[in-house]
Amino acid sequence: MSEEISTRNIPKFDGKNFQGWKFQLKMLFTAYGIKDVVDGTRKMPDDTQCAVAKAWVRENAKAMHVILTSLEFAQLEPLLVCETANDMWEKLCRIHEQRSASNKLMITQKFHEYRMSPGDSVVQHVSRVQNMTAQLIDMGETVTEVTIMARILASLSSKYGTFRTAWDSVDQDRQTVENLQERLIREEARLNDESDNASALAAVGKTRSAGRKVETGAKDKNKSRKLRKDIECFKCGKKGHFARECKNNRSEKKTLDDSESRETRDCAFVVEASGKTSNKCSKEEESAVDKAGRQILSADLSDVWITDSGASKHITY
Repeated sequence: MSEEISTRNIPKFDGKNFQGWKFQLKMLFTAYGIKDVVDGTRKMPDDTQCAVAKAWVRENAKAMHVILTSLEFAQLEPLLVCETANDMWEKLCRIHEQRSASNKLMITQKFHEYRMSPGDSVVQHVSRVQNMTAQLIDMGETVTEVTIMARILASLSSKYGTFRTAWDSVDQDRQTVENLQERLIREEARLNDESDNASALAAVGKTRSAGRKVETGAKDKNKSRKLRKDIECFKCGKKGHFARECKNNRSEKKTLDDSESRETRDCAFVVEASGKTSNKCSKEEESAVDKAGRQILSADLSDVWITDSGASKHITY
């Protein structure tokens, strides 16, 4: 082929992500019809003077040029002794794919331990699983489509739990990687819509309740003042407040608190386990506990707070 092959849109390989760089170059070689020269399928004819041999020399030179211009300078040194594009290609694969037993084990562990990150989309998740699958296949491992689908499903985040259950009901003939990815994309869109709608409803509800409070607050306040005007307190005999709001209650409560503050202010019910088996306690200790219990049981309901531990089960003795 006479046209020039451009590699400007292909990032130069710097020793990282060899599989992505390799895929881009394979597509480029296929587009320009020289992939068979690079992978060694088409060899140099014995008759070096024939037209076919001359065409092979030109296409081999183009392929070598593409490879060399797609590498960072630090990656060129191992290729200086190569004479054909096929030699360059195979050497790069040997160096960076490392088809050794230890590397194969490492990639296999990475494949089975992979989990979807919270910020990943479905497309990114499926692509990562497929990239690891491609690495294993390049190393000679057999990875079935069922294994790929199982890894995609098992590594999904917890919000896709119902989807995993629903996928089991899909016909066996329709359980393919492509169909799985398509359904996952739809499920992702549905979950995102539900999350957006829930946020919008919460915002609208808060705004409406705040508006009602502003409108009715002034009216309720004026109405309350008129009703309280003729109310007589049963505690002090004065008008304008209820007995539960009387200031005398506060002074009585303060006097009671002051009288018992030294003994019960920092009181707590404590259970101790010790080697001694004695059920007796001093009169002072018993008195302090009794006073604390009476104070708790006789407290005004308006001052009582109820707390929940949040535990789903409780053990009592």
